[in-house]
Amino acid sequence: LNIEAIALPGTYSLYHKRMDEWVSYRVVIGDDESFRPDLVVAVVDASNLKRNLLLCTQLIDLNVPVVVALTMMDQARKKGIQIDIPALERELGVPVVAVNPRKNKGIGELKKTIQSWQKQTIKTTSRSFIDIEKLAPYAVQETQALFPEIGEYKAVHYLINHESLSIPHQDSIESIEIKSGFNPTKTQAQEILDRYAHIRVIMQASVSEP
Repeated sequence: LNIEAIALPGTYSLYHKRMDEWVSYRVVIGDDESFRPDLVVAVVDASNLKRNLLLCTQLIDLNVPVVVALTMMDQARKKGIQIDIPALERELGVPVVAVNPRKNKGIGELKKTIQSWQKQTIKTTSRSFIDIEKLAPYAVQETQALFPEIGEYKAVHYLINHESLSIPHQDSIESIEIKSGFNPTKTQAQEILDRYAHIRVIMQASVSEP
């Protein structure tokens, strides 16, 4: 299996606060023409799962192919946290592999999972973790009409960040925002609240904590 792996700057959310996070954002949103990844391996800290699942659910809602590499399992166990990996896979709809890079554990399984995805023997579940259209019904529909190839969640990001992205129809998006009264700050805040509500459900189904 020959793959080209590129490590992106770490981030906890698609709502970037630093320039290095903006680099990662442009890649996963598909705005960096120099690098279009076929698959994203999301490295997730098992001892801080709730915070890390925010980004995972955002990536999945973007319809980006994702494999979750679950690290720090030893630290999670020390905290009394037990993660049911098959249950977490079912809840997320993507493969989850426990890895310990320092001890070279799980790396072979991660490679096999990537290879299985490449051969299309792994089926992922298409889903939305939140009611995305409810965040901005008219604005999302109108933006998708301009870009028929994008999903609802990417439409939200086009509305929020279009001025900084290399996408056409800038004036039309501005017009949609004005007509619909689209508020980026309120939309983002509501999304995060809705996401964490669903993440609580995911963790109840797959994680036991002291």
